[in-house]
Amino acid sequence: MPELRAILVVGDTTPAGALNFGVHCSRQPHDRLIRERTIAPDDISTCFHTGGTTGAPKIAQQTHWNQVAITWMAGHMADVTSGDRFLTALP
Repeated sequence: MPELRAILVVGDTTPAGALNFGVHCSRQPHDRLIRERTIAPDDISTCFHTGGTTGAPKIAQQTHWNQVAITWMAGHMADVTSGDRFLTALP
């Protein structure tokens, strides 16, 4: 798989050549992520497997903008204010 850049492992045991999730998280500030990549709203953020209940199974893609919009709408419907903490499970 030529596109594969890294294998990220969650847990105590990290095989040779893999990266440990906890180690990499500890290198980030507590209030934001530091990254080299610029993320555009129309970039694909996630791919979800559909169950094929209305047809053949397929992969549904979401953009970063889709996720922001879904979270904003859910927060608006739940009357979330600026002092609240709100976690959404997407999709």
